[in-house]
Amino acid sequence: MQSSLRFEASGLQIPHFAANVDLSSLAQGVLLTVDATIYPWVGEAFTLSIGADPYPSPNLTILRLLNDTNGGYGAFYALVDSTTGDDATGQVATARVDSATSPFATIVAAAGAIKDLNAAHHGRVDDAGGGVILLAEGVHALTPFKTEGHSSDIPLCIAASDPAKRDTTVLTDGGVNRFNGIPTRLRLRDLTLRKGGPNSVFLDSGAASAENLLIAENCAWDANEMGSYGAWVYRVGRFVQINCTASEGNDPRQGNSFSTEAIMVSAIGCKGCAGTITYNAVGCCDLDEFTLRAPVGDRPAMVGTFLGWNKFSNGSATNAIVAIRTEIGQRGFAFVGNIIESWGTSTNAALRLNADSDENPAQNIVFHNNTIAGERANLLYLDGAVNVPKSGSFRNNLFHRINIKSDIFSAQTSNTGNWPARYKVGWADNVAIAGSSNEPGYGASSWLGEFPSVREVAHIATPWVHDRSHSGDNTGGGSYVPAASSSLPKVAPENMPYSTDLFGNTPVAEGAFIGAVFSAA
Repeated sequence: MQSSLRFEASGLQIPHFAANVDLSSLAQGVLLTVDATIYPWVGEAFTLSIGADPYPSPNLTILRLLNDTNGGYGAFYALVDSTTGDDATGQVATARVDSATSPFATIVAAAGAIKDLNAAHHGRVDDAGGGVILLAEGVHALTPFKTEGHSSDIPLCIAASDPAKRDTTVLTDGGVNRFNGIPTRLRLRDLTLRKGGPNSVFLDSGAASAENLLIAENCAWDANEMGSYGAWVYRVGRFVQINCTASEGNDPRQGNSFSTEAIMVSAIGCKGCAGTITYNAVGCCDLDEFTLRAPVGDRPAMVGTFLGWNKFSNGSATNAIVAIRTEIGQRGFAFVGNIIESWGTSTNAALRLNADSDENPAQNIVFHNNTIAGERANLLYLDGAVNVPKSGSFRNNLFHRINIKSDIFSAQTSNTGNWPARYKVGWADNVAIAGSSNEPGYGASSWLGEFPSVREVAHIATPWVHDRSHSGDNTGGGSYVPAASSSLPKVAPENMPYSTDLFGNTPVAEGAFIGAVFSAA
């Protein structure tokens, strides 16, 4: 079943593929494994449980889920009210509404009480998993509770008692370093997370690998006029953000790296939350950069990365906005349904995909339905001294300029490894608005390629209603919706890979416009 999901934080939508699976015949209360078989562009098919990263990982791997079809796993609720609560009289409840009767004063005491009841009633010893700590409206200073909040599989959750009061239900570091202070698995929901000091360590579980997990859902990140600090969110392992937002003009950039510590971001439906150590991003807006990185310290290599239905925009970049410069092997790299907008003083490529003297093999790239506005896309170069294979599937993309360098230079006459890209094997329905950066047309020395691919078009008028890239008014923030009267070609309905774009538009009867945005304003 295909539908779409819309995220309030980013305002963007993503295609959603779901199946109805009856799990009632499987054992209640156990962790299930979801496996899959992958059929790459180059190479043999492989199964995730055998050929992908071992679980847990921020990369392509199996999924695990709790089978709680009858609700028997059990959950406890505890309210924390820093004004009226009392740790001596606070009580845990089996129903959310009943937790208001006897609130606790601190998170530490509430987590410890949940863990004790889990052991007494569910046999889960030293495990606060499944418990929910509800924070009353107000400001709560985080104090270390790693021991009290420990869980084996299912994270403890801390959430606003009233989701509608997210902006006034605040969890803060209080201006004090909280080293190794949170459980190895923790979920935060419907909270404002606020800096209390310019260089404070806030969320840190001491992770040295991907074993640890922090989930933030529908949270607002607030720098509190104190700027950014790379260790504010520190060693948390896998760091999944869902429908989160950064305060307007006050982004603490909590997705940025600090040294070589274990923090690995995946962002879903967020506004401005992904940073320099993002492994995967889907349905996010206000992203100013992405770099596919080699392994560093406690952070594993980014392998099998997926970036889909995002809006990247940068008006001051000195490097490429999206930059990939590492080997792409059997597990691939997918870039689908995105917009990249280059504007302002940005001068580098909007996209650098294994280009510019890159000597890494790259053979399993899926690059479909993207819009690159205002700057060039440098793709799969072989302009260095080494000849390696490079290829991919490029379909339904709207480029400003396409550059592919290879054996067209006298010093690289033997560099034929990227001929599949130069001769556009696996390409179809692409547009280069301004051709290439060196020659207007196709030819043996043109970076656009010697020949066009299937239904490829070069040199058309800028097709958008609001072009705010370098080719438009250069102010940023364009939507890149094609004008109904534009000469931009359409993709036939039978060649469309999914039914809605990142703005929720659907194809018209004769098909969808090439690029990330399917239909006209």
